[in-house]
Amino acid sequence: MSVHAEVTAHLPEHVRALLAPDAYDHPAPAVDLLQTHVSYVLLVGEHVYKLRKAVDLGFLDFTSLEQRKRDCLEEVRLNSRTCSTLYYGVVSISRDGARYRLGGPGEIVDYAVHMRRLPAARMLSALLSAGEVSREMIGRLVSKIVRFHATAAGGRRVREIGGYQTMVSNWAANLEEARPFVGRTITRDHFEAVREYADNFLHDNRDLFLRREEEGRVRDGHGDLRADAICFDSTSPDGVCIFDCIEFSDRLRCGDTGLDIAFLAMDIERRGYVGMSDVLLSLYTAACGDKTLPLVSSFFRSYRALIRGKVAGILLDQPGIAPDQRRAALVESRLHFELAAAYGRPNLTPRVVLVMGLTGSGKSLLAGALAHRCGAALLSTDVVRKEMAGAAPGRRRPSAVGEGLYTPEMTGRVYQDMANQADVFLADGRAVILDGAYLTADLRAVVAALARRRAVPLLVVECRAPDAVIRERQERRSAEPWTASDATWEVYLAQKARYEPPAEAPPTQLLRLDTTSGLAHELEVVLEKLT
Repeated sequence: MSVHAEVTAHLPEHVRALLAPDAYDHPAPAVDLLQTHVSYVLLVGEHVYKLRKAVDLGFLDFTSLEQRKRDCLEEVRLNSRTCSTLYYGVVSISRDGARYRLGGPGEIVDYAVHMRRLPAARMLSALLSAGEVSREMIGRLVSKIVRFHATAAGGRRVREIGGYQTMVSNWAANLEEARPFVGRTITRDHFEAVREYADNFLHDNRDLFLRREEEGRVRDGHGDLRADAICFDSTSPDGVCIFDCIEFSDRLRCGDTGLDIAFLAMDIERRGYVGMSDVLLSLYTAACGDKTLPLVSSFFRSYRALIRGKVAGILLDQPGIAPDQRRAALVESRLHFELAAAYGRPNLTPRVVLVMGLTGSGKSLLAGALAHRCGAALLSTDVVRKEMAGAAPGRRRPSAVGEGLYTPEMTGRVYQDMANQADVFLADGRAVILDGAYLTADLRAVVAALARRRAVPLLVVECRAPDAVIRERQERRSAEPWTASDATWEVYLAQKARYEPPAEAPPTQLLRLDTTSGLAHELEVVLEKLT
């Protein structure tokens, strides 16, 4: 028996029938079948049909026809939020005698979501593999995700569905659902390490999670944001189509917005593109001004890796899975469980890291990525300034040098508020990364005094780049809506004229960094200094 026959022998009769081109009322030169742990996906020319498997996995139940129909309708409704041009609707599958057809007469035996086929080469997963993902593309994606999170349903009802207590319950359920894979795709030591890490983190950071809820971070989001659920498609709104959200469970879809971006960051890192994951997290954090996301980032990524390890493992025991897909699922499950354990690391101990330099020097990208790498609160003068003005972090408020939001009085208030907020985080036992120009010694003296008063280490990272590089960065930034900075080339020249290098910092507390060497190298240098 061929591999194809081995697979089709286990398929439901109506799914086998849909492998024949004459089951469709449009051209169907070939029909390809893909399977997930919960779906049959039929690729039919320029069309895609997605059917639910009649399974009950505990966290979902598709065993009845009505449940499968309802879920198909929910998929179209929910995913239209982020890709309104993808879906044609829901179509019935009918049996008329011995024949099955889509939308035809007879007894309805199932339902399918009908959508247009997206270009496979433009999927984020494929673009990553081809080395064709630029920082600008990640920025455009971040901009769309931030807008989606800002407009997604929130409020009391969503918080009750997806808040802290739900996350605790979901963690416990996922751990139990992963337990059958101990000794198969996850070691006993890794399983126990993840369990202990999660229990302790959830207990120790309860107040932080509740604070994030009060800030409105719990939204009706995506819930399954992976690289193969994103397509850079020119016919989609904003040129980016985000689809395949969790539709079968409000409890798994609603949650902290950080869980969505952590899922994608984890998935990109699991594929081997750690640098792109760093950029994604840094740009997202800046674009939405989320100061505490880096404090929970590793925990969220561990959570998402555990889920994917479990989901891949489920395929191992399902009938009708092709041997090559079963082998791939085994590898995927192991990789994700290993990642879940690797993310279970403690956050940085209390200290202050001041990432400073002239506008365009690369300090903000570095500060954001560093915060997520080591688990530290992130405070940015750009974000604090916008908060004081009542503006969104990504909203541009350009003005002449020394005017508007950039008067000396406003700048003084911003830097004082930075110190005040940092003091609160330090008092709570958190490390803090400060991202700002800090052009003069007196501004930096306030930070040094804070570190002495709190008796915590201080590291000053001075970011530098040649004028030509900074000018090119400034010109590129003018077209990037995801950055919080309003600075221009004229602002850079004005800053340069009054810049006082941090000569007052002792050599043990100072790191001068060339930001033309690449983000990965810069992070390596700073992290080595912090250890």
